[in-house]
Amino acid sequence: MDEEKDLPKLIFVVPGPDEPGYLERMIAVGGFTEMIESQKITRQGFEDMVRFLADYVKEPKDINQRIKLIIGATENEIKSLLDALANSGKVNPTNGGNSDEPSKTEN
Repeated sequence: MDEEKDLPKLIFVVPGPDEPGYLERMIAVGGFTEMIESQKITRQGFEDMVRFLADYVKEPKDINQRIKLIIGATENEIKSLLDALANSGKVNPTNGGNSDEPSKTEN
């Protein structure tokens, strides 16, 4: 039996622009993005990033499953999650959205 097939789907929720902690999130996202782009990834940095991203996962409820799903994600998936957090509260104007409206993304 393939253990990965038994894992639930990861549902990631991006906080809206009225959620507290905006600057804290931006500092963390900036640091993690810089760590990835510079390829200076440390074990502690990796663990911090996984834990940070796990805080924005709605499903599964179990923290160990959330962490396992994040660790198993692709590079592009992780970058997309960080990107979604960096752009929280923005709506793509090409979709007719108002940039003042909060947005939530589920991956």
